[in-house]
Amino acid sequence: MYTRFFVFLNQYPKLIILVAIAVSAFFWVQVQQKLLDPRSGELIVDSTIKPLIERDSGAYQEFLEVREAFGNEDVVVVALHQPDKPIGLELIDAMASLSRDIRKKIPGVNGVTSLLDI
Repeated sequence: MYTRFFVFLNQYPKLIILVAIAVSAFFWVQVQQKLLDPRSGELIVDSTIKPLIERDSGAYQEFLEVREAFGNEDVVVVALHQPDKPIGLELIDAMASLSRDIRKKIPGVNGVTSLLDI
């Protein structure tokens, strides 16, 4: 069954390439509209939990109440970039130390999640 399907597809290589380009272009436009800042072209990172909560749920109402009580829903994202070195023990130790310092030394931190916690 699959053999017939692929033999059929093999008869139309230009059409397949055209469809692949059209699908890629469609998704590229979607990415540009939804994930990139129109002015700078940089990736937009929404670090809040708002997109993850269903609007009709009680959790969303609770989220809105907490946001109103505390004034914001701040989440901090820290990225570690090491293009010249592979991930090794030194980087893992640095991530563990950073996570530990954030938990202990910064007041008001509710939680820290890193690659080591996953």
